[in-house]
Amino acid sequence: MTMRTAEPTSPMLAIEVAYASETEQVLLRCKVPVGTTVRQAFVQSGIDRHMEALTLDDLASVPLGIFSRPVHDPDTQQVQHGDRIEGYRPITCDPKQMRRMRAAQRPLRQ
Repeated sequence: MTMRTAEPTSPMLAIEVAYASETEQVLLRCKVPVGTTVRQAFVQSGIDRHMEALTLDDLASVPLGIFSRPVHDPDTQQVQHGDRIEGYRPITCDPKQMRRMRAAQRPLRQ
């Protein structure tokens, strides 16, 4: 008699996926299999169901990072346990110009 054993399952990695639009922020905790790329994890998280600003087309092209550091090739870099994957939206204004505008609105010190 031959005993059958269950096939080993792939270990899962616990990660977080974050995205912020101009009006809302979402942080999701999920588990993905070992070997999942950064882009795959972002798409598999289902973050597009939580953010009206994200479309399926955006998921394939949005710049991604891990813990505030850009990932240069999210389609090949694999996620690690505990990573926080962040989707970045384009800057809509020049940060230097915004500082100048705020400084111009402040009263002068005497």
